[in-house]
Amino acid sequence: MPTSHRRIQVLRDEALERALTHAAPHLEEGISASRAVHDLALVGAQHVAEGHTRDDEEREAALQWLVAVSTREQPAIDWEAFARLDEEAWGGR
Repeated sequence: MPTSHRRIQVLRDEALERALTHAAPHLEEGISASRAVHDLALVGAQHVAEGHTRDDEEREAALQWLVAVSTREQPAIDWEAFARLDEEAWGGR
């Protein structure tokens, strides 16, 4: 498509293919690969400019998991034993 904007070349290697496949459910249906790369570049640049990092995302996910585990009963935790923890550990002091 004719444009006055300069174009850039992007190698469509395995990593980019995986990224496009991973992002596809979150993008407008039926857009071209070049439009997907363009849109993802804009979102990624904004994300980086706001100071987000993978570490931030992993930390946030871990915190959300801790909140979920600590605020509702989970089958992996024996909540009855947990309720008796002080009594069993300290003899009811």
